[in-house]
Amino acid sequence: MTIGLFGLAVTLLALVIATGMVAFGVLAPKQRAAFGGNALVDDPDRVLTPLQVFEIQFTDYRQIAQSLLARNARKARALERAYLALFVAVVSAALTVGGILAWRLDQAGTWPL
Repeated sequence: MTIGLFGLAVTLLALVIATGMVAFGVLAPKQRAAFGGNALVDDPDRVLTPLQVFEIQFTDYRQIAQSLLARNARKARALERAYLALFVAVVSAALTVGGILAWRLDQAGTWPL
């Protein structure tokens, strides 16, 4: 029965790791850049021309886009690790069931090979 307990422990551990990676690495809310903290928001009287407004907007939107790309890349890496942990759980469960089945067939003397 050692095979079953060991396999169950490995399978459950891999499932817990996969779930944690998905919950905390992918689904949990993260900080991201937001529009603000510039002359247009903080001191609009200082911004005099449409070109100045455009420059401020362009800079902020570029920073927001870069922060979203970095955040999405982190989430993608966490999801890849979760897929790997889930794969380990499935393989572990299959090996455990196969091991228990082989052990029981051997005990019963009905080993087909």
